[in-house]
Amino acid sequence: MTPFAGDGINLGMRDSLLQSRAILKASKSPSPETSLLAEINSLEKHLFVRTGRKFDQLHADMVIFH
Repeated sequence: MTPFAGDGINLGMRDSLLQSRAILKASKSPSPETSLLAEINSLEKHLFVRTGRKFDQLHADMVIFH
């Protein structure tokens, strides 16, 4: 993915924030290991959808400008 307009770093920073929240939420669970696995699986599904949308937009921009 070509990071037009800093999108790569923005996605990475947001991913880090969401991952840290998932870790904190899981750490407060009665079963942290199980909870962490569930939190990360849920987060990854969300990240793939969001990143896919961003990739589609970046690809369209690349076709227009390159």
